[in-house]
Amino acid sequence: MLRRKGLPGQIVNSLITGATGFLGSHIALFLEELGHSLTIIKRKSSSMERLNHLKKEHLFLDVENGLKDSLAGKEFDYIFHIATNYGKGDQSYEEVYESNVVFPLSAFSEIEKFKTLINFDTTLPVEVNDYAKTKHEFLEKIRSKYPDVRLINLKLEHFFGPKDGKFINYITDSLIKGLPSLELTLGTQVRDFIYYKDILSAIKLILSTEIDGDIPIGSGEERPIKELILSIKKLTNNETTLLEWGKVPYRKSEVMYSVANIEILKNLGWRPQYSFEEGIQEIINNS
Repeated sequence: MLRRKGLPGQIVNSLITGATGFLGSHIALFLEELGHSLTIIKRKSSSMERLNHLKKEHLFLDVENGLKDSLAGKEFDYIFHIATNYGKGDQSYEEVYESNVVFPLSAFSEIEKFKTLINFDTTLPVEVNDYAKTKHEFLEKIRSKYPDVRLINLKLEHFFGPKDGKFINYITDSLIKGLPSLELTLGTQVRDFIYYKDILSAIKLILSTEIDGDIPIGSGEERPIKELILSIKKLTNNETTLLEWGKVPYRKSEVMYSVANIEILKNLGWRPQYSFEEGIQEIINNS
């Protein structure tokens, strides 16, 4: 595999969407450590708390101010497209489509040139929900509009980490607090959870190669949700919370099996460094 070699002292310019979110903020900090100069697209209403640890001056662009003048004539080595709308609540398909397809295509079209697009994608089947459908539609349009751009499409399994606001963090926090009970599904869904630091190490490796195309990222380990929750209960030394299995029905579109095939990354020499239990322990330590 050929290596990408930059010139000594060469500035790497990267554009990031979604940098104020959990994963995006960690990627922004990680890229800063690698010496990237960052342009961050955000909303005025977005909290900057997760980016308070950035050490250098970077360019922040508010969507509400318009991006045409701010991005016109600019060139980027990388675009990290992380921003996404999960379509939760009563959002319409049109609203989700606007966020996941129209907005990024419009923003990228203002840029003079970019060499590599790193898209943070989902492993969910297209028919599951509007989020999965629009992510698929965005990818199709990007491939059609920019056939000569190096596209790295990261198909992410469920990632987790301290204060990420997602399912595993919710379960861990609830068990740390010792809630009287938790209503759950039967927990027979088989999932692949990856600690966020392992995603960062995978991206670092990918950036050092010429690889492109779809790249699944996960731990590669299959474990039922029930087993994972029982493991968290043990790690939090919780002996009181009643786990009410089956109280929550499966969704109509419930995905019962989702595990990454990580052969592409393994062939590059990558392996996850954190087990699920080690990741949970870090969440506990940071709670």
